Amino acid sequence: MAGNNFAVNSDLLVTLTSVVDASGNPATFQNPPVYSTSDSTILTLTGAADGMSATGVAQKTGSVVITVVGDGVTETTTVDVVAGTVVSFQINIALAPVPPASGNGSGSGSGS
Repeated sequence: MAGNNFAVNSDLLVTLTSVVDASGNPATFQNPPVYSTSDSTILTLTGAADGMSATGVAQKTGSVVITVVGDGVTETTTVDVVAGTVVSFQINIALAPVPPASGNGSGSGSGS
């Protein structure tokens, strides 16, 4: 599935969006949603305290289904963890920041 491919060792953030009631109005969960994966050896997930997001780490290659259950509603999505062998990258060049001048307090003035 395009857009859901991640390399091994990727840190992932899963968030819930478009939480609505039956009329399409914004809604809130009565209890924090619970996250799970079909194979925790491929992807581990830890839900945030409020249940609106979870963080995870792609452990090894494979396909995994993420399931989120909140207030009796279940949603799923599939994530593919791939080997991620580097075949290309970009080089960006920018000016380095100038370090602040360092004064050592040994001026040549007489101070009078």
